Amino acid sequence: MERQIDIDDIESTGRYIYEFDLDHEDLNYYDPKNALIHLNPVLAPGGYGWVFPKSGNKVNIGLGVQKKSLEIRNKKLGKNDNLQSLIDQYVKWNPTLKNLRLFNKNNNGKGMWSVAVRRQMESLVFNGYMGGLGGTAWPCRTPP
Repeated sequence: MERQIDIDDIESTGRYIYEFDLDHEDLNYYDPKNALIHLNPVLAPGGYGWVFPKSGNKVNIGLGVQKKSLEIRNKKLGKNDNLQSLIDQYVKWNPTLKNLRLFNKNNNGKGMWSVAVRRQMESLVFNGYMGGLGGTAWPCRTPP
């Protein structure tokens, strides 16, 4: 089991939960029935932006970026953006959401996390054994 994770296998992510007024309909930017993913190397280098509808007039909007891709993008564009500034730009980029108000119930309206985005691990099941946390393996038998 690997104990070291390469920094390129981790995305910095952040999101807001907003209440909003819909300025106009455009399913490319907001769809009340479907989650939207935006692949945009300028706004989300090495990652993607998302717009997830929630109940009523609420939305989960955010993005994830790869550190190395963000550094390359900043150097190329002569900028010094970080995750926070990119999320704010991504929110402003969306022309359909107006009068945004942070929905901060339980102090959960804004958040940032590191997310592992690496390839999946090799199978933890092999020839009658099942692997577990800490490298433990248990013998397994299929029912007759």
